[in-house]
Amino acid sequence: MTIPYNEAGQRAFDVFYRVAEKLYASAQAATSEYIAQHLPACETVAETHADGKYRRTVRTAAGKTHTVSYDYRTKTLEVA
Repeated sequence: MTIPYNEAGQRAFDVFYRVAEKLYASAQAATSEYIAQHLPACETVAETHADGKYRRTVRTAAGKTHTVSYDYRTKTLEVA
């Protein structure tokens, strides 16, 4: 998508940005809640966005790594 560099383009960009902020906040909240309940005392080692998913990789105190994925479209979590 190309947004023109003018006032209307800036307004469109602002709308898209606000939507993206809300989606990102939802993804962070959902993964944080899951991690707090099921993987307490973990350290976040990576965050990525790809293929419509937000992924947070955490490491437990024992050194085990888990990736919690949030699908933006379906609003579901997957854990690996």
